[in-house]
Amino acid sequence: MGNRKAIKLFTAVCVALALLVTGGSAQAGLFNGLPEVVVLKPGHDATRQFYLNDTFDLNGFDNYEAFLFVAVADNSTTPATKCGVLTITLSTSATITFGAYIDYSLIGFSYPIGGKLAANSFYSLNFTTPQKAVKAITLNSMYGFGFVTALMRNIEGVVTQPTPFSILFSLAAKK
Repeated sequence: MGNRKAIKLFTAVCVALALLVTGGSAQAGLFNGLPEVVVLKPGHDATRQFYLNDTFDLNGFDNYEAFLFVAVADNSTTPATKCGVLTITLSTSATITFGAYIDYSLIGFSYPIGGKLAANSFYSLNFTTPQKAVKAITLNSMYGFGFVTALMRNIEGVVTQPTPFSILFSLAAKK
């Protein structure tokens, strides 16, 4: 993809995200249920906490938490600091009785604008408590974006409901 096409695509994504973010309270009903947008610069982290009420239900498409992420270069330096590796960490602080566990997943995709599409751009990772779900995404470009979803696949035993989760987005600079 040429630079002009990449810039046009990035501009279109930014405009669409800006419209979603600045929809305002008058349009809150229209944008209800859309994923939160997380914008990161190299060297910055963002943590979001949320609750899942039950296991994912494919019939009603319920009980998941979704995020859009946008990685932007740090233009305050000369030359600009490019986006490197984005690490996404999903964990739970649920109270779990002895022998109980939660199976949960991190599903998503990423796209480095102006960079190479990596082999790990689409991912579906499954974990069981007490493990943390960790995914490292190589962007190595000026800009990148993606989508990630967290969901519980199975609950065995007595587990706190709703279940508290946190997701950490950490963007490193390109080396």
